Amino acid sequence: MDENTLLIQHQDGNLVYRLEKGGYCLANGQITISVRAKATHDDQFPDCAQFCLDCHPKRSRLSPGDIFDARSDWAGIENHAPYAYGYFSFHAEEVSITWEVKALVETQVLFALTAHHDDVNYYDGRANRNTTIGLFRLEPKPRHELWVPA
Repeated sequence: MDENTLLIQHQDGNLVYRLEKGGYCLANGQITISVRAKATHDDQFPDCAQFCLDCHPKRSRLSPGDIFDARSDWAGIENHAPYAYGYFSFHAEEVSITWEVKALVETQVLFALTAHHDDVNYYDGRANRNTTIGLFRLEPKPRHELWVPA
């Protein structure tokens, strides 16, 4: 997979996105990782895909092989830190996210993303869980500069 690319594996065909904004924040014993990706075709729906892992415990420097995962749902059943969020022109109700550190290059970190979430195109009996994968070279940023739902 190309760096800074996100792929939603959908039953009607794969949807490809390119990184528009993203980063990570390692502070106060926690890591937050956030990306916003834009559709590669003007007529593609959804036109964006955003993922965020927030408040995951991490008390040491990042190392290749580090894995951060979380599962959240908007109904509140599993709504506790660490948090997982997905947005596709709508907030996904159930999201599980895994980020893995693949490499460290100066101040940048190469993260691999795997996420499972609500169907991005169907909301009825045709809906299936979608899997999304991505590979992102991200720089450290203050948490307030990252997309983190309130």
